[in-house]
Amino acid sequence: MYIYGAHMSISARRAQYNQVVSPKRNSSDGFISALKEAHEVLHVNAMQIFMKSPRGMAKTKLTAEEAREFRAYSAKIGFKFTVAHCSYLLNFAKPGAEWALQSLVDDLKGVEMLDGAGVVLHVGKHLDLSEGEAFDFLIKNLKKVLEETDGLKAKIILENTAGQGTEMGRSFEELSAIYSALGKNKRVVFCLDTCHAWAWGYDFTKPEKVFDEFDKILGLKNLELIHFNDALKSRGSRVDRHANLGEGEIGDANLKAIIRFAGRESVPMIVETPDIAGGVRYVENAVS
Repeated sequence: MYIYGAHMSISARRAQYNQVVSPKRNSSDGFISALKEAHEVLHVNAMQIFMKSPRGMAKTKLTAEEAREFRAYSAKIGFKFTVAHCSYLLNFAKPGAEWALQSLVDDLKGVEMLDGAGVVLHVGKHLDLSEGEAFDFLIKNLKKVLEETDGLKAKIILENTAGQGTEMGRSFEELSAIYSALGKNKRVVFCLDTCHAWAWGYDFTKPEKVFDEFDKILGLKNLELIHFNDALKSRGSRVDRHANLGEGEIGDANLKAIIRFAGRESVPMIVETPDIAGGVRYVENAVS
């Protein structure tokens, strides 16, 4: 089954959407508007959202009423997959990360209200700490989040990074070490970003070998979703720059092989390319 969609804004395009598609809606109803835009405008069955502004410290404004409406509409249209992404500013691999922890807890509680899969996060950077010290803080902090959200179904979804600067979580082995240190908690799963993986050095000219390696180290059963992006820079560049699908370095044939894999395994694909609509059309054309 092909499950695919894009990262949708709950704010930036809401006013425009409300006027064009649903003029009677309140512009503050960002979550239901994002869902309707995904379904009615992009014609997809999956989406990723921010639960709140990724640039500030405010909590989500999702209300119980809007969450009920969201769940009802999602069930009505048979929407397959909703996931949240936490702020890119958060760093869990350092001391004094209380704001980051509470922001993630807030996101997990919010996406749970939507019956979403969970929250995708980059684990952080070690900065001036040694990688070992940063790793210890990371595990301590994520354990706190798991404890504080015990009882939720929403998952912590660890995303591989491109390895820019002091980013952690770059390779499948590094993600496996985090997973093991968290006791292989059933609420910890993974997001594979194709651009990041390529930038770190994974060779998508042989996609099946990459997925075989993922399966061997992390387990395909733990692959919650794929961030489906082309890469602007060459393999191994460690530069996180997404390109429109088919216009970057990964290659058209290789991207289509990834789509076939995702369809065969029913792994949701989320497009994060500069041209979102074009990215969705690329997938749509490949699966039709």
